[in-house]
Amino acid sequence: MIKINNIFIRNFKNFSLSSFKFDKFNIIYGENGIGKTTLLESIFMILNNHTFDKNIRTIQQDKSIKTIISGSVQSDNNYYNLYIEINNNKKTSKINSKLSKTIEFKEKFPVLLYSIKSFINFKNKQYIFSLLDRYIFMKDKTILNELLEYNKIIKLKRNILKKSPIDTTLINITNEKLVELMKSISDKRKKSVELINKKMVKIFERFSHKSLKVKYEKKKIEKTLFNKELYEKRIIVSLNRDIFHIYLDEKELFLYSSLGEKKILLFCMIYSIALQYNEIKKPILLIDDLEGDLDNHMKKIITGILEDMPNQIFLTTLEYYDNTQNMINLAKGN
Repeated sequence: MIKINNIFIRNFKNFSLSSFKFDKFNIIYGENGIGKTTLLESIFMILNNHTFDKNIRTIQQDKSIKTIISGSVQSDNNYYNLYIEINNNKKTSKINSKLSKTIEFKEKFPVLLYSIKSFINFKNKQYIFSLLDRYIFMKDKTILNELLEYNKIIKLKRNILKKSPIDTTLINITNEKLVELMKSISDKRKKSVELINKKMVKIFERFSHKSLKVKYEKKKIEKTLFNKELYEKRIIVSLNRDIFHIYLDEKELFLYSSLGEKKILLFCMIYSIALQYNEIKKPILLIDDLEGDLDNHMKKIITGILEDMPNQIFLTTLEYYDNTQNMINLAKGN
């Protein structure tokens, strides 16, 4: 089991100087705008070595003061001291005082983020794809290297297309490698969705009698699209053309379902991934803005499921919860 014991935060968004201690089940509560999501993001960052949007330029409240996030994490019988410092838009990251890369954080300290805002804003698809990639990474570490290589090639290709005249030989070599990477990544994502679908259907039965189906659609790469790229001088062929479908009673979730149903479906997806992940290493679960648009019966089911899980849980809420291990009231100015 992965468990973060405490965290120290300085100059991180709306936190000037704060520290918190954590238990297995943690409720972060307080009114809107008080910093609940920011606290989740600080936990996410110290475990992943990056923020939600991977942009460090927007997190320093005061540019003249170093941003520091530090804390201790327990993984089985091992203990780790984590330290991240941001100064002049440069980041220094350490595990037990040793300079460390993002992949080392992700391998040692897995975390799953429930973010309904990112889920609803599905136009960029990055949030859902990142969940799938995290799921794949659990058993296949090569996915991260493929994604890094894919992003490098996309950046290179974008620069090539900006130049005039366009180097067609170079662009063809780039396209060949890009297609190879896209096929590998898309195949892995499609296979992961097929596995997740079975667990999602089973847990969803506890919430609704509607039929559920999830599907990953790989878009075909046609040669005419590469010609169109040369003509329009912009990238068209990318992983973002793939589509993640969720159907309730054969209807697309994002077109016909309520916000409450979307929240339930995202919870079922996170839960299904966590179950698979728990077979290897139990990730920390960060759950933001779950309760709104859900009735008390649904909230009671979800809370019961979370409390029975072996994972460390962080849940943001507007209200005080009874009978929980650790209540963090941000209104007290912690």
